[in-house]
Amino acid sequence: MSVEVRQKLRTRKNFIADWAEVGLGWGMSRSMAAIHAYLLTADKLVTADELVEELELSRGCVSTNLSQLVKYGFIEKAEESHRKDYFRAEKNTFSILQSVISYRREKELAPLLKLLDHYCPSQLSDEIPQDSVEMICDIRQYAMKTDRFLTNLENSNESLFVRSFLRMI
Repeated sequence: MSVEVRQKLRTRKNFIADWAEVGLGWGMSRSMAAIHAYLLTADKLVTADELVEELELSRGCVSTNLSQLVKYGFIEKAEESHRKDYFRAEKNTFSILQSVISYRREKELAPLLKLLDHYCPSQLSDEIPQDSVEMICDIRQYAMKTDRFLTNLENSNESLFVRSFLRMI
């Protein structure tokens, strides 16, 4: 194997490891982010078997994480051939941003809103100081506005987002 090929493989492995760390910040598991990174850097369609072998993950781990990555739009099932599913990563940066937003909204914002909806304001008004109730309800209002903004961003097209964003800066 040439030095250049070894360097490319080492660079890819480093990217996969680094992307796995970034994925943790998004609320993904290290394995899910590593699978995503592998698919992002693939120049061909990839099977679950290849992911098991190359990333040294269990078949169950790969299967579960592929399902989640498909669910949130990070990857897509490309085709089925000879009883094997093939996968590819979404490589449009804006689409990846929308997938990250969708994932984080479900994992972080939705549970927060559910919690705050339960307590604000009626459940707390007799048990804690009024200024605390108001602060909790303010958090709920900001969380609701954030959810609406992220929903709009998640459902917008790229050119509309870019034009709006550029006007803001």
